[in-house]
Amino acid sequence: MQTKRLLRGVFWTVLAGYFWYFNALHTSGLVGVMQDIFVGIGIVAALFYYITFVIGLFHRRN
Repeated sequence: MQTKRLLRGVFWTVLAGYFWYFNALHTSGLVGVMQDIFVGIGIVAALFYYITFVIGLFHRRN
């Protein structure tokens, strides 16, 4: 289960980086704004999965 969270965090990081890279190179206008919004959502999602991964590492189950 923890590996799944880590992989999801990596997925969202790579996806946000991909959209950020192509937004900086090619797009402008409404498409650029939409990609900026998606990059923000991707970063928030990646942080969520990384934080829950770290919390899960220290969480003890009885």
